[in-house]
Amino acid sequence: EQVRLSLLNEIWKTATKIQDIKLYLEVSEVFVEYIAKNFSDREVNIFLKDVIKHVKKNKDVPEEQLWGYLEGMVRKIVVSRKGLKKVLAMANFLPIVDFLSKTDKIGISKLILKKFVDINETTSDPVMIHTLFDLARNIHDSIDELTYGDERKQVSD
Repeated sequence: EQVRLSLLNEIWKTATKIQDIKLYLEVSEVFVEYIAKNFSDREVNIFLKDVIKHVKKNKDVPEEQLWGYLEGMVRKIVVSRKGLKKVLAMANFLPIVDFLSKTDKIGISKLILKKFVDINETTSDPVMIHTLFDLARNIHDSIDELTYGDERKQVSD
């Protein structure tokens, strides 16, 4: 465990110095999977905090150029972690989701809700319930009279 942590720290010292936001996010998108699979929620949260810092620091880059990288990171975290309670409770997870485009948020909301159902997790935590309802509302609000029947059926399942 200590060897992995020191390896993580050494690699990330170099990666965090990358000035080009697109290159930084490209590296981060690949690296997040390693962190999510091999480290605790604490390290994932610290990593996400660094990503947020870099994104906010680079306001001059149009955010739509960053959405794909951020969506990939969020997707890898959700898929790689065993449960959702601790992921959704991370201080820096939902702020990353908030950076996403409306379309990406809907896709991520579907992914998170599907995982919640698939792992058969229950909760009585009001914050978790509120977060899950917000995700469901994102999906609900994306449906209108022009939405295809297949998509409506998928959302209702």
